[in-house]
Amino acid sequence: MSLVLNREFIFLIVQNNQSLLDQLTIKLLNCYPKARIFTALNETIGLDIAQKEKPEIIFLGITKFDNKQRLFCQSIQNHELTKNIPIVILPSEKLNFQTPQKALEFEIAGFLRYPYHKYELIVLVKTLMKTISAHFNQNIEKNNALFQYERRIHELENELNKKKHSEEELKENIAKYYSFFENSLDAMLLTQPDGTIYAANPEACKIFGWTEQEIIKLGRNGLVDDKDPRLPLLLKERKEKGKAKGELLFIRKDGSCFPAELASALFYNSHHQERTIVIVRDITERKKFEEALKKSEEKFRLITENTGDNITVLDLNLNLTYVSPSIMNEDSWLFY
Repeated sequence: MSLVLNREFIFLIVQNNQSLLDQLTIKLLNCYPKARIFTALNETIGLDIAQKEKPEIIFLGITKFDNKQRLFCQSIQNHELTKNIPIVILPSEKLNFQTPQKALEFEIAGFLRYPYHKYELIVLVKTLMKTISAHFNQNIEKNNALFQYERRIHELENELNKKKHSEEELKENIAKYYSFFENSLDAMLLTQPDGTIYAANPEACKIFGWTEQEIIKLGRNGLVDDKDPRLPLLLKERKEKGKAKGELLFIRKDGSCFPAELASALFYNSHHQERTIVIVRDITERKKFEEALKKSEEKFRLITENTGDNITVLDLNLNLTYVSPSIMNEDSWLFY
């Protein structure tokens, strides 16, 4: 109890009767020596003091229930700074309480009749302070819950912004790689290690002569010559090293085979599933050129090795790079 009595309470007394105002002031100071007590002789001054000083309890003296006191109570209860301050009515001796609903209209916290007994005053203040404390704790809990809610909303907003940013980056990357895939000059296949095909670009459709859906349905076994002995070697290399490069025979829609250079690599998609990318380049024309060059070289060698004329080939530095067999016989060598 001593802790309560020694607290520095803030009280406001609104009483137009100076004598009653002074008596209550003295009683409060006797009970709470450290209390700060503000007084007002009318409701207008009292309202101004309440909003500035924010007392813990307001004592309101009334002689009758009229609009003036009702307006004061409503102003206190509706203002953000004073809405939680309890109002204690100080009824005059002449006030008739035979109509209690009139008092309820004020939404008051309690009554204190004259003469103001010390212990009655202490019990009233203590009860009101417990109510205020409970209300304060509820507000803290509400504020904490609101803070947690607002913080979670803020976290969700940040997550959504990050997700939105990530989605935009993902869309941009997808668009970039899709453009590269669709416009590549080489045939490209998106597959998995077992030979399943998920996608084929336009160049692949052009080289093989199938539509993308037909290529997907065929799979690897429908595109690669399974008799090519290099196939298992390339698959083994890709499995062990994660990538492989070489040449294979592929099959077109018309059944014809064509040589192609391929490069393939393993990777994992966003769902951690193993996938492969296969790049196929038709080297039919290159093979034809190499074959023609080989035949030309054989023809040249056949001519030079069987002619009776002496033939030599020099490089730009006048170094001998080729000497025909005819020049190696004794007579020719001496002549030369």
